[in-house]
Amino acid sequence: MFAQYSQSNKTVIAEERNQPESIFGQWFGMVPFILPILLFLVMNLFLFFSPTAFFVNEWFSALLQNSVLLVYLFAYVIGWKQGFPRWWYAYPATMVMTTLIMQNSSSPGASILGFRSENATWGWRAWVPLIVATFIAVAISSSADTYRKLWQGIWHDPTRLSFLFYGTLPFWSVMIFDEVADKVTTPVMLISFVLFFVGAFFYLRTNQYWLRISFLFGTAFLTSLLQFVVLGIYWTGRQEFLMNVTTNWKEQITGATFGLFMLTIVLLFPAMLLEISRIFIRRNRINPSFSNPANSH
Repeated sequence: MFAQYSQSNKTVIAEERNQPESIFGQWFGMVPFILPILLFLVMNLFLFFSPTAFFVNEWFSALLQNSVLLVYLFAYVIGWKQGFPRWWYAYPATMVMTTLIMQNSSSPGASILGFRSENATWGWRAWVPLIVATFIAVAISSSADTYRKLWQGIWHDPTRLSFLFYGTLPFWSVMIFDEVADKVTTPVMLISFVLFFVGAFFYLRTNQYWLRISFLFGTAFLTSLLQFVVLGIYWTGRQEFLMNVTTNWKEQITGATFGLFMLTIVLLFPAMLLEISRIFIRRNRINPSFSNPANSH
């Protein structure tokens, strides 16, 4: 299927593969990596100067969360309309993860579809913004070329699949540190967000395929290794409420090894598999006798 789609408009897409993202695309592609840093700094400053007011004025966190969601929805629709450029892939999985988090949480003081968030979690209503945005994107992108560009883009630049997952890593970092109360948490989280920002920045600006995926994998692996080391030190020897036994270092090493292995599979395997398939098909097309030894005589 990918080979079929790669036949049409392949010159434009192939050229895009070897070009950095446009300035417009760089700005939009960096949003999922800039906002976590800004939110992290704003909320920590708010807690530092007025910790009591932060919990009293719960609308503040709800306002921040809804503002981020609106920005993501806007970029999601714009990128869909533009034919799924490279920067757009930072949004779909990120928005699904955001929705899953909202599904099991509440936004104090908010009301939608007759639902008051103080009384219950968002539940299925959390999916309404993403579903509506998708319908809008489909409605304004009726051309078949728009969806053909989706497959062409992935075929000629499989690193987009890596960027798809990479966009979720800032949210994932927040989740795994959610129950960690330690002075080391703040600098580690800030360093993590900066590293994710650096990886996305160079990914969008470089014009070489293997450098692109190297920036993503390198920063993701380094950040995850740092996080696992800090989490391992924090949890080893600790026995919190509802924990039957004390956590030991062997469990931490096993979990970290498995996590790094899964990170490697998700970030590298789809992109490298498609790239190898693409190279093989392209070589076979250039040299018809490549796969037929009888024709070489």
